[in-house]
Amino acid sequence: MGTTLADVDTGPVDSAQSSYLQVARRLLGAARDLVGVHAADDLVFDTMSTLLPRWSSISGDKVAYARRSMLNRYRDQGRHQKVQDSHQRTLATPDREDSAADRVAARLDMSTALQRLPERTRQVPVLRYQLDLPAAEVAAALGIPAGSVRRIAHEGLKTLSQLLGPAEGTKP
Repeated sequence: MGTTLADVDTGPVDSAQSSYLQVARRLLGAARDLVGVHAADDLVFDTMSTLLPRWSSISGDKVAYARRSMLNRYRDQGRHQKVQDSHQRTLATPDREDSAADRVAARLDMSTALQRLPERTRQVPVLRYQLDLPAAEVAAALGIPAGSVRRIAHEGLKTLSQLLGPAEGTKP
């Protein structure tokens, strides 16, 4: 098992570092309750690494501020997962046994729909969902911000859903 935040020996630290590490350790218990033991370190690390550049400028209760930031990050991850699951269902092939002709027709429908999208809007869903690249890698490959990748992916999948129509067995 790897080293966790609770196991880190910080050695000599100044008061700002000490404050930062104490807050991180306090968040760890709540993070474990939110996401489980294995994902808690990641949630706290992501939260605290976002706060680090502005740590000294945070006024008031830093624990409350960090706790709110962690909760917001947790909620964002949940929303992101819901959207990603919905997009995966949109792009996924049906679970039922299809004939080879049905699979080819579905693939041609998807290819035709993708070709109707503008180039950038086509590139993002293909890289993001067909090649399963993280948003950061798609952003680096295309030279655009990660936020733009998420926006373009959302818009592209929405347009694809409209072009392809409702999947069989779903309500329109």
